[in-house]
Amino acid sequence: MGRKAKPTSVKILDGSQNCRINKREPKPPTGELTCPKDFKGAAKDKWHELVSLLSPMGLATRADSDLIQLYCNTWALHVECESQVRQQGVVLEDGRRSPWMHEWHRTAEFLRKLSSELGLSATSRAKIEVPAVDVLNLARPRS
Repeated sequence: MGRKAKPTSVKILDGSQNCRINKREPKPPTGELTCPKDFKGAAKDKWHELVSLLSPMGLATRADSDLIQLYCNTWALHVECESQVRQQGVVLEDGRRSPWMHEWHRTAEFLRKLSSELGLSATSRAKIEVPAVDVLNLARPRS
């Protein structure tokens, strides 16, 4: 697996050659994201937190809605796993490791990957540039 492709706006800002710029890269529609009606508790709280955090940065579009939902559902499961581990302990009475610990680790890893996709980690944010102008128009030849 190679590197992830750079968005066109970043290529333009980096000064990439014109032939390497996708002039027809789709732009996701903007607009206010609404919290799914079936979200409750931790998932709903995380939805509002993420949307209020990502929207001002221009990183929450309707195209990202499913990814944000997946993050919130995984977050709610992670919170539940953490609660169960606190109640039962890391090691069960019979000496076995709690199955909730396995799920906790699984959800933590998935949240880390989703965080990177959404620009929630410091490393992923360092790779994102949000232009102040519509840089896609800068790549179009002028007549």
